Amino acid sequence: LFVPKGHPDAAVLPEIAPLEDEIVLPKTSCSVFCSTHIHYVLRNLGTRYLIVCGQLTNQCVESAVRDAADLGYLVTVPEDACATNSDEDHAGALKNMRGFARLTSSEALAQELSAQASIRASPLQQRKPRVGYLKACSDSIYGANLTTMIRELLAEGGAD
Repeated sequence: LFVPKGHPDAAVLPEIAPLEDEIVLPKTSCSVFCSTHIHYVLRNLGTRYLIVCGQLTNQCVESAVRDAADLGYLVTVPEDACATNSDEDHAGALKNMRGFARLTSSEALAQELSAQASIRASPLQQRKPRVGYLKACSDSIYGANLTTMIRELLAEGGAD
């Protein structure tokens, strides 16, 4: 799903556009860890836990999950917030990720995040979670439900 830089299909969807203070890391490889400085950024932010979702489950998502786990992150994948070309490819990728990530549903994850939001945090951590947009496809096959899935997942977890 490569779309050249500057192409209209590469534009950030307005529904998930980053806010002024959010970091944007355009990726050009299957794994976000190979073509961006995301590891450097996450480590400097003190990030230990990652939630990885998107498309294609058996390509970009699986690659990012494996690389994140190899780098020491604790990864969670909401199975129903990922998509690929077929049910078989999706199931195979989820099976492959079991050794690298904790798999759950977006509903269960939202409940966990909601419960954690009630724990008193430091002033820096009291900011609501936000999405840093990497790249999303807006075609009719893969991107049709992506915005809705991301919005629902984050709304249920207490994010903007």
